[in-house]
Amino acid sequence: MKQKILEKEVVKAVKDAFPEGNNDGVWITRYQVGRPSVIGKGGKEIRLPMGVAGMPDFIGIVDHRCCPSCGRETMNGTFVGIECKADGGKQSSLQIEMQKKINGMNGVCFVISPDKFGTLRMRERILGMINSYSYCEKCRNRKK
Repeated sequence: MKQKILEKEVVKAVKDAFPEGNNDGVWITRYQVGRPSVIGKGGKEIRLPMGVAGMPDFIGIVDHRCCPSCGRETMNGTFVGIECKADGGKQSSLQIEMQKKINGMNGVCFVISPDKFGTLRMRERILGMINSYSYCEKCRNRKK
């Protein structure tokens, strides 16, 4: 029986694939969302919102990409969002809405989850996903 890969393992694989810094023209960093607690006056626990709900697990910037078909520059400083999911994991409605917003504003946002190789080759898979968005609109329409 195949062991299920957890979301935290996918997150670790992405972190390992893109250590801090510029990697092949792609800068990616972990984006934390949550509600950490602090102890306030009188020992009362206070929950503080952190981040924006629905944001992808990783955000970053692609410095430069050209359309593979015609060579026209298509990405230069493009925002990237990567949402990590475990085997069979589903996006929340907030995450789906955020992905639509990012992609609708010429950013790149997608979900990455384990494939038949688990979390191996994560770097190549992510670069492939980013590059798949680099076709210009004219060439993308021609491919359909």
